[in-house]
Amino acid sequence: MTTPIQHLESYKIPTTSQPKAIRHISELELTGTVFRNRIAELTGTTVDLSDKQAEFTYKYMVQNIISRTANDKVLDMSDIYVASSKQASNFIGQNQHVLIEKESTYKPKVNSDGTKKPKKGSKKILAIQVYNDNKDKNLSRKEFIALLVKDVDLTPAGASTYYSNLKSEKWS
Repeated sequence: MTTPIQHLESYKIPTTSQPKAIRHISELELTGTVFRNRIAELTGTTVDLSDKQAEFTYKYMVQNIISRTANDKVLDMSDIYVASSKQASNFIGQNQHVLIEKESTYKPKVNSDGTKKPKKGSKKILAIQVYNDNKDKNLSRKEFIALLVKDVDLTPAGASTYYSNLKSEKWS
């Protein structure tokens, strides 16, 4: 039978620091089922918890295991589970406003062909490249703005501003 610390280490959870352990667990983006299974592995019983309750109970269990092991106490996993479950309930109750899951309304910007549009700042870099590649071609202002609209995916107004910044060497 493995010890609780060995259990944590088997999942590569750092056991030298509570914050490191919690950060590691949070970065894994585990599901409620995984948290419930890990709690069951530690306690030897199945648990019926919501996903959020299971997540925070497990995180508090990890903290309690690390702190109690550091104090050389004999670990009673049922006591740790009960204490951790209470801590999780209190945390969730006190932080409802932060933990409410919103329906995502974010839609990534995509081009007409379905490819992702460049991130903010990328257009400036691309515009500078287009300008440097074409500044010796004696293009009119109107032609250059049309080129920026086409190649950099700018609006005509945006292309006009970019052209002005490029021409005045504000952007080099």
